[in-house]
Amino acid sequence: MEKVADNNTKALIQALEEVMRGFGAQINSQAGENFRQLNQSMAGILLAQEQSRQQINELIEAQKQAASNEADKFNLVADRLAAVNESLEGQSRQIDQSLQALTQLLTTATNSLPALDKKIVERTDQLAQGVRTALNESSKAMLEAIESLRSTSGAYILDAESRSL
Repeated sequence: MEKVADNNTKALIQALEEVMRGFGAQINSQAGENFRQLNQSMAGILLAQEQSRQQINELIEAQKQAASNEADKFNLVADRLAAVNESLEGQSRQIDQSLQALTQLLTTATNSLPALDKKIVERTDQLAQGVRTALNESSKAMLEAIESLRSTSGAYILDAESRSL
């Protein structure tokens, strides 16, 4: 009886060890994939943000060159672009904070894989919404800046033509 009980105990311990190894491998695999996806998403976000910043800087530079007769209109556009830039920086800070929170969550969550997956999905959705908002604001500001530049350029051309006549 003792030998049977001892053999059963050993078999149970061995089965538990295999289950724990499988669970650990599953957590590592899921966390690794989630980090890979998160890194890809962040690379795309940062690239889009940098492109937006470059476009905003290009628009500001174009505005400076053509602003001699329409300074008030251009100042308004510059203020809008600055607000968009500030918004992008704020969203960048929010993304950094979300990443830090997500990293902390992943390092402390070892007992509940479904809850961990839910939190990752929530954070990813929050990041995606932030990126959509930033891109929409950037696009809107750029379109307004382009329209302002067009109207200013048109007024400047008409003014130059009337002077030459």
